[in-house]
Amino acid sequence: MPLANVTFNWKRLSGFVPGMATSGSGNVMSQTLTNTGSSAVTALYQVTPVYNYNGLECEGIPGTFSVTVIPEVT
Repeated sequence: MPLANVTFNWKRLSGFVPGMATSGSGNVMSQTLTNTGSSAVTALYQVTPVYNYNGLECEGIPGTFSVTVIPEVT
């Protein structure tokens, strides 16, 4: 359930798979990722919540999470 007046700003700190964006706002994992390599790749993301009330913004405490993309089976 979306939080009222809250957006999420995110950036990739490390790791890369073709198709991975470096930063954005909103849903991070709306990306389609395909790993054509021979080993798993892990990307580390930092997400910062931003609360907006009457035009005033307040950043929350950033959090991190990782996404591992395993190689595509052919």
